[in-house]
This record gives sequence, structure tokens and C-alpha cells, in this order.
Amino acid sequence: MKSFYAIKYSLLKVWAIIPSIVLFNLPGIAQTIELVKDINPSGNSQISSMIDLNGLIIFSAYETTHGSELWKSDGTDTGTVMIKDINPGIANANVMNMIYYNGKVYFSADDGANGREIWVTDGYSTGTYMLKDINPSGNGSFSNAISFNNLLFFNADDGVHGNEWWTTDGTFNGTQLFDSSTIGEWT
Repeated sequence: MKSFYAIKYSLLKVWAIIPSIVLFNLPGIAQTIELVKDINPSGNSQISSMIDLNGLIIFSAYETTHGSELWKSDGTDTGTVMIKDINPGIANANVMNMIYYNGKVYFSADDGANGREIWVTDGYSTGTYMLKDINPSGNGSFSNAISFNNLLFFNADDGVHGNEWWTTDGTFNGTQLFDSSTIGEWT
């Protein structure tokens, strides 16, 4: 079983996923190791894809009522909550490929209706939404993301051009197939 623990340092907050069945000591490094929240008391929380968002940790976790969904934590029990049930009910959204860009976290998720697409969150339910349905007839996906020159570049498949580079400025209209002809010729 994995539970969510925080390792607290005197001047720096550091987060870790620590199997709750393992007891260990970090002499001279950590002041305390404490359980933040047991997200899935009946089994493995399957915590993954952790990323910092302005002092909050955004991550994917599993619990039996909602499946694998998007969560956040401020390091307290009450501040560790599911952000949104992206794939409603017990189905899994399978949140992955997280990247921080312009004050938000971008990731891939499956809402059960549109397939795996690019999503964005500001850490709140109302600010968590599918940015664009890149492939209306299947999985558009979102992977290999990198921030460069004030844009977010990523791989996706629109069902027409195959797996290609896309860019976004964080808006629906600004999310488009990358036009490599605009960068000039290689020399």
C-alpha cells in the first residue's frame, strides 16, 4: 500500500511517496516524516506524476470511489483533495505527462468521452478542463512536452497527420499543429 507522506525540512518543503509498510531513518537530513493522508485506506493509492504548482503538489492518485484521478496537496490532511473527477465515477482518468507552463499544469487525461487529450489545471476544479480535443475520433494524446520560447511544444495525433509536434500558448485557439515551415531552412 502506498500512502502520501511528506518529508519536512527546516528551510525547504520536499515531497516524497513512501510505501507505508517501510520504516526508515534519514539521519541528519529530515526533521520529520509524517503521513499527510491515506488516500486509499483499502489498498494502493498508486500515486504518480507529481509536480509543483505554486506551492501545491499536483499528482495522480487512485481511490476506490473515483478511480485514478487528479489530486493536489498543500501538505496537510484537509488540504489533500481530489481536484476533479475527470472520468466520472469509478473509471480512471489516468492522468500523466504533467508539465508546468505559465502558472498552470498541463497533462494528458481520458474523460471517458473524448479519449486521451490535453488538459490543464490551475489547481481548482473550475480551472481544470480539456484544453482541446485534438483527435475528435480517438486519442489525441499529449506527450514529450517542453516549454520553449514562451510556447508549450508537445506530441499529439489529430487522426489526420499522425503523431506530430503541436504548440500551445495555453488557449484553445492557440493550440495547433506546429508549422515547421515558419522556422526557416536548416543550415
